[in-house]
Amino acid sequence: MIRMADGGLSPSPRGFNEVYPVVWPDGRIFAMLRTAAGGVAYSVASADGGLTWSNPRATPVRAKHPNSTLLADGSLVCSYQRRFAAPFGVRARFTRDLGVTWGAEMVLRDDIPVADGLVQPQTVELSDGTLFTLFTGTKVLKTGGRRSFIGGTRWTRDRKRLEGIEEKRRLIRERGVWSPEVPLPPLTPRYNFLTADQSPWSKPRAR
Repeated sequence: MIRMADGGLSPSPRGFNEVYPVVWPDGRIFAMLRTAAGGVAYSVASADGGLTWSNPRATPVRAKHPNSTLLADGSLVCSYQRRFAAPFGVRARFTRDLGVTWGAEMVLRDDIPVADGLVQPQTVELSDGTLFTLFTGTKVLKTGGRRSFIGGTRWTRDRKRLEGIEEKRRLIRERGVWSPEVPLPPLTPRYNFLTADQSPWSKPRAR
């Protein structure tokens, strides 16, 4: 993967700079490759555990973080953010042939007011076959300030209306927006870890 990310195979001057792989138990690998911000993502595939790879293939996905998820029927869904132009939001596409062809773009969210901070959409398949996509975004406060939030959308491939959705929306409106306050320990960066189980929060150990 590193040898392929040399700039010569990509329209981005920086080459491929982030990789989003899906791995099968039999050794097959499919990966989406990020190029520049707002640029076209590429895909590659391997049938032998990464010993050999297909040539990078341009996809219709334009996103910084094209995350793919393997579904129960063997297809892949790629969820990604739209940041290069309004309306900002979250999108998805399906492929059944490891990125050779793609389905139409599906709009999951188009109500995100700020492009900056809209990152890392990730989809999971629930036991009832519906899909849930989680992402991080930025909202504009009444005071004019901005605050990051974690959002999510539950959806279906055929875009049918989910049962009981209106009642759930009513409960959310009554409850209001909930943001947990999680205290974090002070960060003391150190780069001379002695063992693999140490972290920036570990107390220094005597040599």
